[in-house]
Amino acid sequence: MTSPEEAALAASLQTEWAAETAAVYADLLIARGDPRGELIAVELALANDPRAELAVRKRELIQLWIGGAIAGWTWHPHNVEHGLLRGFMATNSATYALVEIVEHLLDAVGNHLRDLGLYASNVDLTKALTVLARTEGGLPWLRTLTIKRTDGARPIDRATWQAVVDATPHLTELILEGTGVIASPLHPAVRTLRIQGFAIAVGGQPFDAVTHLDFRFADPLAYGAELPPVDKLAGVVNPRAFPALRTLDVSRNAFQPIALAVLAAVEDLARFDTIRFPAITNDGAATLIDLLERYPRLVIEIARSYAPLDVSHPRLLVPTPRAWPAQPHGRDALRVAIPGGTSDGDLALSSLVGDLEDQFDAMHDEARTAWIVFWTFLDTLPWEDDNGNAVSKPMSVAVLSTALEALVSNGRADNVAKDLREARFPPDATVNVSRYWGW
Repeated sequence: MTSPEEAALAASLQTEWAAETAAVYADLLIARGDPRGELIAVELALANDPRAELAVRKRELIQLWIGGAIAGWTWHPHNVEHGLLRGFMATNSATYALVEIVEHLLDAVGNHLRDLGLYASNVDLTKALTVLARTEGGLPWLRTLTIKRTDGARPIDRATWQAVVDATPHLTELILEGTGVIASPLHPAVRTLRIQGFAIAVGGQPFDAVTHLDFRFADPLAYGAELPPVDKLAGVVNPRAFPALRTLDVSRNAFQPIALAVLAAVEDLARFDTIRFPAITNDGAATLIDLLERYPRLVIEIARSYAPLDVSHPRLLVPTPRAWPAQPHGRDALRVAIPGGTSDGDLALSSLVGDLEDQFDAMHDEARTAWIVFWTFLDTLPWEDDNGNAVSKPMSVAVLSTALEALVSNGRADNVAKDLREARFPPDATVNVSRYWGW
């Protein structure tokens, strides 16, 4: 039974996570036999000491808490943080309907959810959201909700959405995909809204709590060389729809002209503090520098870079170029030779890059360093020697394991990481890695 002290600590952590408070909370959970207590304690230790033994213990505790899978979904250690489940995307499967998956999820972890995604039709989403809103105790730990709707253009009905709002007092980030998925009023706690295309219904009340808008028009491959109509864009990014907006993020529009078209649709750039932009060419950088000269308090952040730029500006923030190529060929692959491994040891470089783009910046320092070492190693690994023979070179197991263990939901990487774990190599061991043209 939850004590008043535990409830007070939980309420504090739901508002803002603090390590000192979490340590006391973990002790109370341990005292009443809740495996989340030791899990939180181990995670606090891992933040300062990423030892392999602690990582193994974290896996054991997640298994004790959740079990092997939730409705066919197998977790990765990255899917648990602060003793809460994250990264769960639910959709209809051949075995379970969406609402059954949500029920299974709640049976497994209760309301201990940090973020959650739902992907389905309007009817199925309504059923699932209704179940979530009725969760005992609400969903006070939930910070991010993703809704991807596959049909319809009318917003989710007001009563259903209001029940979700009431159940999620600390929801700060909402991610929407579809057409007109949600209408205003949005959610009084949501400050960050990430949308693809015209996923909100504008024209009614303003979305007056949102300070950060992340707008992705759509997959540029679906439009070829065409740009989105500026008048439609203007309806989404105008100041009447988002009066409190201070950050505009167009960095997921990887096609540079689309990102520039979004900026062109904005009526008043002077109100922004920050704009985030995708990787740019020197020509694109020159356009952004012109904006910076016109708006003296504006800062433009470039989300990613692959090569140094020839131009600069003190308010144009360009990150260190990525260690990996922007677009590796889809057939460029590696084979890791692991004695006794159950997988084929194959890694697809294009798949690794795709996941690294999404996950690298949030990884711990050791994992980021390991990935940089990994790509530096590949720079010295040819496909074949001068005689046309395949080339293999030894790579540190510790470095490779650290890198792969940090990557989430990459099937081939997960398989190789599992084989490396189970082989129980000594700390200074190496494995041979070769490069080949596959798939």
